[in-house]
Amino acid sequence: MVGAAVNHDHEIRRRMQRWPVAVGGGEAAAVRPCDAGTAHQIGSALECNLSVEHWEDILRSELWKLEQEETDILPALRLSYVYLPRHMKRCFSICALYPKDHKFDKEFLADIWVAQGYVEAEDASSCFNDLVNRSFFQKAAGYSDMYVIHDLIHDTAQLVSKDECFIIQHVSDLAKIPSKVRHLSIFTKGNISCTEIVTICTQNKKLRSLICNESYRSIKQFAPVIDCWFKELPSIRVLIFKFSTVRKLPESIGNSKHLRYLGLLGSSTFETLPSSVSCLYHVQTINAKGCVFKRYPQGFSDLISLNKIESKGFQFNKVKDKQFLEWSTTEIADEQLQMTEEQIELLPHWNLEHLIIKNYLGQSCPSWLQPDCLKVLTSLELYGCRNIQSLSFFDPLFSDLEESNSIYHLEVLDVHQCPNIDWQGLVALPSSLRRVTLGNFGHSTDHFFIGIDVQAINNDERSR
Repeated sequence: MVGAAVNHDHEIRRRMQRWPVAVGGGEAAAVRPCDAGTAHQIGSALECNLSVEHWEDILRSELWKLEQEETDILPALRLSYVYLPRHMKRCFSICALYPKDHKFDKEFLADIWVAQGYVEAEDASSCFNDLVNRSFFQKAAGYSDMYVIHDLIHDTAQLVSKDECFIIQHVSDLAKIPSKVRHLSIFTKGNISCTEIVTICTQNKKLRSLICNESYRSIKQFAPVIDCWFKELPSIRVLIFKFSTVRKLPESIGNSKHLRYLGLLGSSTFETLPSSVSCLYHVQTINAKGCVFKRYPQGFSDLISLNKIESKGFQFNKVKDKQFLEWSTTEIADEQLQMTEEQIELLPHWNLEHLIIKNYLGQSCPSWLQPDCLKVLTSLELYGCRNIQSLSFFDPLFSDLEESNSIYHLEVLDVHQCPNIDWQGLVALPSSLRRVTLGNFGHSTDHFFIGIDVQAINNDERSR
């Protein structure tokens, strides 16, 4: 196997040393050795298939003969795109929505691709890594987790998506919007009016993506724009916009039945979201890292597709049957306690097998943390929930202990740094448990560890 790998690498290097890049076209094309960036692009297209037929197919490609003026990109770069798998072409081309030198976060792009249906959630990360390995993305200088697209690669993205993706960077671009545009972004630094944005939407009702990076101070002017997006763009899947003074979203958000990704750029505190949000059965991600949602509306728990909420001080993540809830705030004011209790009460909790709760500040559990609501829950983990006083999950539902035990499927229980839980009312832990790991987990516990295989019990401060 080692010898085969060495021969494989040697063969690639041998072929690449002999591989030219045509600059210009036709028989008079100049030929020069590959520069580093282009060599990576060609190498990726070649390495995906080492057969002689594949290499000769690339060598004979008509794209080498195209005049530079006709494509505005090197034939080598065009070729590297042509030989991408279909789903990777779509993932790469939508990056044309952003201007040159824009810094991308891997997780953000992955969420956008999933929202558009280009890849499944479990495949998004590997797709991104493949594009990095093929040199379509590169690490941004000075950042450990941000990426950029080289200028020439960005030109490639814009060319291959010219009919579907468009960036408005100047007022003059308004007249250039393609009639078939499906993905539109606005980066004019305030040089476009709210009225013009409304006109764009009414004239391009088939948009599937809209990114508005403009800031408007006047609520009176900007509120109708937001309302227009939800009313006039019935096919929208990805909507990202910046705001500075908006404190309330319109009820018309419920019209966006196909919305998958909602991105709110800015810092604001919302009392709640519109009640019509409960109609957005396809929404997967709410990205509002600078915003606070004091509570969620009735019906919010019905959002069966919701996998991620990122807001200031709170994060909700669901991956298949595993749900993770974490609060990052350390405040313990009465208002904060009430807010976290109201937040958790209306979160989706469908078909959970694994639930992890970190730094929850409330004193009581949500009403849905019951075995009859979480019928397939097999593991429950609580960390740093310092105010919680009881775990209602273990309250007997029936007077008969054996009958109560029959509804439990919990096999793993981890409780750490939850010192105020009072276990006094608990008769016994369910017999379904196979592992219990506890540390600084409360008081009045001595009576219920009968017949349970407890791996670690320590009511002092303990690290996992």
